Order: sequence, then C-alpha cells, then structure tokens
Amino acid sequence: FFTAIHQHGLVMGLEFAGNDSVKKVMKHLYQYGVWANLSSDTATVLPINPGILMTQELAEELLVRVEAAIFDARQDHVNHHSKSAR
Repeated sequence: FFTAIHQHGLVMGLEFAGNDSVKKVMKHLYQYGVWANLSSDTATVLPINPGILMTQELAEELLVRVEAAIFDARQDHVNHHSKSAR
C-alpha cells in the first residue's frame, strides 16, 4: 500500500502502490483537515510541501494527521479487497 518516501530539500513525496491508494489517502487527509493534491508528474506519489515557516508543533500535528489518514485509507483498501475476495 505505502511503498516509499522521496525527499529533495523541503519537497517530499509519499509513494503508494497505485493511483487508487493515493486517492483514498487524499480523501482521508481531507477529512483530517489536510489539503493534498496529486502532482502531474506521477499518479502514485502524493507530494508533501510544508511551509518553510511551519512551526515544530504544527509539523508534528501534520504528521499525526498524515499517519491517521494513511492508516484509515489502508483499512479501507484491505476491507474493500477482503469483500471482493468473497
């Protein structure tokens, strides 16, 4: 589901196994109050571009929300595939 983290300076990308996975994560991020858009470069990498003036407290809160969104999206993915296999 979640396959890699890419980083170049402040620009990071979270890579997922497929476009469907990225869309599920984006949906859950939005529910947690985090705006996320896909890059036109690749449909499997979700770019993370934190503001250079972001405080440590806000960065830690963002990480908590991203972790929760990925967990929820993975649960949706697993539940969907277990229902499909029946």
